Amino acid sequence: MKTKKTIELTHDEDKVLSVIRHREEPINVKDIVKLTNIPQRQVMRAIECLRCKGIPVVASRTGATGIKIARTEEEKDKCVRSLTSQSAKLLATSAHLKLADLETWKERIKVV
Repeated sequence: MKTKKTIELTHDEDKVLSVIRHREEPINVKDIVKLTNIPQRQVMRAIECLRCKGIPVVASRTGATGIKIARTEEEKDKCVRSLTSQSAKLLATSAHLKLADLETWKERIKVV
């Protein structure tokens, strides 16, 4: 039997995980910030790092919104679909920005 590699966490990652790991209901990021005294950007970074380390941290933007640990494949897949859609939109937006003309955009504006 193959032994799984130990997941090493930073102090911030451990604090964020300790807040969400035993909850049944999602918790919003602002509440995680209050409970951990970690700034919001660092909480978001910790959540990203936890995911990259293989911890199934999911976010829900509908129904009971917030952050939690996925308990089913369906919960995990729903979050994956949402992140995939969001990243596709960001890639499309960055492609449009890359093509933006710094010189002539003002002259080409027409309000309809």
